[in-house]
Amino acid sequence: MVNIEIFGLKEMQQHLEAIGDKASGELLEKAVLAGAEIVRQEAALRAPRRRGLLAGHIVVQPKDKGRMSASAAVGPDKKRFYGRFVELGTSKTAAAPFLFPAFESKKNEAQREMAEVVREGLGL
Repeated sequence: MVNIEIFGLKEMQQHLEAIGDKASGELLEKAVLAGAEIVRQEAALRAPRRRGLLAGHIVVQPKDKGRMSASAAVGPDKKRFYGRFVELGTSKTAAAPFLFPAFESKKNEAQREMAEVVREGLGL
């Protein structure tokens, strides 16, 4: 799984705290999930298609949500646990990374999407 988290700078956190309830964990979770979806779509495109099962079962799972934080994981669903072996390889098979390259290629787009969701949520 690739974890996506928003970590704010002190200034950003101070501004969010000043805004109050508008900057809730729900808004941050919505933003993280929007960014994670961009990475999920790219991972699904990059996943090996030997049998076609892995690519269609890349999911976004919300994780920790606090008052001023949120995170999500992107990766194969539980039935496709073997996606980890595909990504990292084993002693008998070479790695065929698809999650990390998806994250690397889409991280800037995901950040922009997350920022846009927060801006919209705050009415900016």
